[in-house]
Amino acid sequence: MSIPATISKKARKLIGISYEEQGMPYVEQVDSEGNRVNVVEQKIYIKKSFMTIPSSLRLIHTNKLLRTPSLLPIISNLQDLPYKYKPINNGKNKEIRDVTVERLIIGGGTSGLASMRENSLLITREELGDILFDEYTLERSFIIEELKKLYKYYQNHIISGRFLGKFDEGLVFDTVDQIWIVKANEIVLAGGGRCLKPIFPGNNTPGIVSREFNLKRLKNKFQKILV
Repeated sequence: MSIPATISKKARKLIGISYEEQGMPYVEQVDSEGNRVNVVEQKIYIKKSFMTIPSSLRLIHTNKLLRTPSLLPIISNLQDLPYKYKPINNGKNKEIRDVTVERLIIGGGTSGLASMRENSLLITREELGDILFDEYTLERSFIIEELKKLYKYYQNHIISGRFLGKFDEGLVFDTVDQIWIVKANEIVLAGGGRCLKPIFPGNNTPGIVSREFNLKRLKNKFQKILV
């Protein structure tokens, strides 16, 4: 499945998944076993019903009868909501690590790596970013080589993680085996950008994707591509 599809939540019709970035609509879904999966990376289709029974979320929250444990799985299934979740990290608590740095950089790529300094910490899911796929970038080869040099120099200050939010204790990140709580005097947001699809009737038809999706997932796979 090169171009994934899913059932839309409101219209209950088959639509294409147009983006591949984590956090964008329908990219992450919960399967029937309660696992959170990235349907784009794993190239799978999670079966869903075309039929649901509309109901008021406010009614569910205020009506004690509808919150009965035996009824909640049935209601969630009718609303196309997951009725069970598997514990993250097999239910094991991750070690908490408190870190204080001069500069914290959230996000990688060109802007993130270029912001690195001594006593900096960079937390990202993609170290080099979209420039690896975007052949239309000016001076691309030169920029990639410079980014690789920066990454090699600062690699001990770069970790893979996901930003969970800002709390009283600090900025919290989920890494492979730890939860990092970071305090910093300077914070650099290097989240990058993305090209959104044009708005027109039928722009959620399977096969219509964003520029980044095409460059990362579909490049050289199709002979006829309409831009």
